[in-house]
Amino acid sequence: MSDNYLPPEIVLEILHRLPVKSLVKFTSVCRAWNSLITDRTFISNHLNRTLIQASNGHKGSLFFQFFLERNLRWRDPPREYAYSLYSTSNQQTDNHFSFERLPLPSLFFSLDRCAMFVGTCNGLVCSDYYSPSSDSINILIWNPLLRKYVVVSKPIMTLNKHVYIRGFGLGFDSRNNDYKVAVLMQFVSRQHNDYLEVYSLVSRSWRSITISVPKFFLEIGCPPVFVNGAMHWAVCRKKDGSIQRSILSFDVTEETFGELTLPLQSNEESNTTTRLLVVEGGRWLAVVNRLRKGTGYLLHIWVMKEYGVTDSWTEILHCDPRRYRGRLEDVLALTSNGKGIMRCLDGAIVLVDPTKESMEPIGHQKVYAAYAGSYVESLVFINKEFDALSL
Repeated sequence: MSDNYLPPEIVLEILHRLPVKSLVKFTSVCRAWNSLITDRTFISNHLNRTLIQASNGHKGSLFFQFFLERNLRWRDPPREYAYSLYSTSNQQTDNHFSFERLPLPSLFFSLDRCAMFVGTCNGLVCSDYYSPSSDSINILIWNPLLRKYVVVSKPIMTLNKHVYIRGFGLGFDSRNNDYKVAVLMQFVSRQHNDYLEVYSLVSRSWRSITISVPKFFLEIGCPPVFVNGAMHWAVCRKKDGSIQRSILSFDVTEETFGELTLPLQSNEESNTTTRLLVVEGGRWLAVVNRLRKGTGYLLHIWVMKEYGVTDSWTEILHCDPRRYRGRLEDVLALTSNGKGIMRCLDGAIVLVDPTKESMEPIGHQKVYAAYAGSYVESLVFINKEFDALSL
């Protein structure tokens, strides 16, 4: 046996611990490594290890979409349209962020329309994308690190004067190792039953599922989030002359619906808007309430520490955004150590520490608009299983 020989099981353990970019390079070392790294089991095991590290707070990432430096003419594209991967280390006492900014390909924007990102799951990003002629929503699933993407076929129901789509997102079916896009269809007349169309990346097909819960309205501008194996939408319904809010859930494996109760404060005022977030690493579901007060609003952020348990809702932030210099405008993300990543009215992205009532800038750019979601490195799409296209 030579001195530089390593048993296969040791090589496998080493490769499992390497970042995605290194593994992509190592696929060219030899046929054996290429076969190993692109194997479905290796991809799954590498992702599971990464997810465990993220959930334990050792390493986390946030995916940002940036619209920067909007031109004076609205129909002109932004001067810079890019995405960034922000990596954080929650084990450190200081606020450490490292990031990489890369330009988005032209597929994501045009002169009069920019792609909107609606969800992240296991290193994949779900978005709509530009299409010059379309009678339906255009959905794309993208792996930013591998620069590979899959175009989702059109939903069964096309957009018309009777139907409108209020929210779609991406989830993972762990039992069948399948990624699913869930598109919520609602009818304008409200006389028809709402239903969900589910797209399976494995079967490359759509199916319709009737929503077996009381009639509801989705919160406007609140994309669904994926946590604990289910998609979640913030919904409201009128009952006895008042507005009642809750969370509609859809288990992507069992393909069943359920409801979660919001914190009591969410239903105390009629002039409250609600949106959902996932705490970095995907461990917890969070709700952001904006309570209008005069010309401003109060901000309340709650985290569900134990999934499905109403009593586990814990308020982690309660403030008047006008008290912070720059005035907080939008909550983009929450870190697992209880801090908020927010956008100010002047476009600055800041990290807010509610315990110290302090905020610090993240990066130096100011943004016109932004999206942020939990993100981990992933080898999904590296092989030919899903016939992904390269950018």
